Amino acid sequence: MASLKEIKIWKNRKIDLPVDQGNETILEMQNSLRRINTFLAMQCITIDLTDDQLNLMGSNAQQGGKDNIIDLRQVQLVRIFSRGTLNKGGRFYRGWWQSIPSKHRAHIRINGFESESSQRLDNISKAMSESDLATLGIEAHSLKGTSATFGAETLRSTAECIEKAAKSGDQATVDQFVPSVPSQLESVLTELNRFSSALSA
Repeated sequence: MASLKEIKIWKNRKIDLPVDQGNETILEMQNSLRRINTFLAMQCITIDLTDDQLNLMGSNAQQGGKDNIIDLRQVQLVRIFSRGTLNKGGRFYRGWWQSIPSKHRAHIRINGFESESSQRLDNISKAMSESDLATLGIEAHSLKGTSATFGAETLRSTAECIEKAAKSGDQATVDQFVPSVPSQLESVLTELNRFSSALSA
């Protein structure tokens, strides 16, 4: 049986639309939004600008009659349809990154993962060249945790194998798994950049 659900539509006008809670399309849209917001809630999404740049951006927004406060806590999205139908619109709104000028969106950073992981990879390479299994185990442990945060299961699993092998002195297993780290990390960064580009759109 259809129930009434308030749906926000174009130009802030609201109407009540009959929404069939058993409709598979609607359920999938709800589940998709829930997955996205769950993921976003676990990330640290920031902007890499200097204080002067942030102040200038705020001043320009204020002069334009806009709110000059960026609330970095606002990472939960809503989906807004238009023209009184679920077949029109459906764009995502209310992420803080959508309120800043597009020229600054390239400076959005997610968990600082790219710079941190690149440094981690350098440290792993150095530890390998010096046969320093103790340091290698520490770096692999950190990489494992970071990868788990992003749901990068393949990289997380590889890092865990390296960590365990390094701690047990199993050089053969270390030699087996370390060479795959760069390509796996590159795959994660590619997906992350794709996601970041979507935020910047």
